[in-house]
Amino acid sequence: MVVENVPFPMRSFAGAAYVRPPADYERFFAAQRGAVILNLPSGIGYGLAGSADDLYVFDRELIYMNWQTYHGQSIVNGVNGYIPWSRIGVQKLTARLPSEEAVVGLARLGVGFVAFNKGLVLPGEGPSLAQLRRTPRLEPVLESADTAVFRVRR
Repeated sequence: MVVENVPFPMRSFAGAAYVRPPADYERFFAAQRGAVILNLPSGIGYGLAGSADDLYVFDRELIYMNWQTYHGQSIVNGVNGYIPWSRIGVQKLTARLPSEEAVVGLARLGVGFVAFNKGLVLPGEGPSLAQLRRTPRLEPVLESADTAVFRVRR
C-alpha cells in the first residue's frame, strides 16, 4: 500500500499570472551582472501546513526558480527533492530579517539584492515591506506596483 501526502480538497492558484516575472523585476535584474538575489516572501515549508491555501510556500519557490530563467541571475531561493543544509541556513537568515545579523549573514553568502514580491505574500508572513524599508543595510533601488528591490549594503 502506498500513501501520498496530498492535501484535500485539492486547491489551485492562478499560476499563469506568475509564469513571467513582473516586467520591472525582469528588466532590472536582466541588466545586472553576477547578481545574487533573495526573493521574498520565502519559505521552504517544513510541513504541509497551509498547503490547502490557494498559494503556498513551495509554489512561490518554484515561481522564483522559473523567473531565474528569464533574468539569468543567481538566486538563493528554491526547492528540490530534499532540503540541503545550505538552503536551511538561508531560510534561518530569512526568518530573522530584517535584523542586522540576518542582512550581514546574507551578504556573507553573496546576496546582493533582496526582491520583495508584493503579490506573493501569505497572511501573517514577515518580514513586511515596511520593515524592510526601515532596514539601514537595505538600500531601495526599485519600487513598483508589483515589486520592491533593495541592494544589500556591505
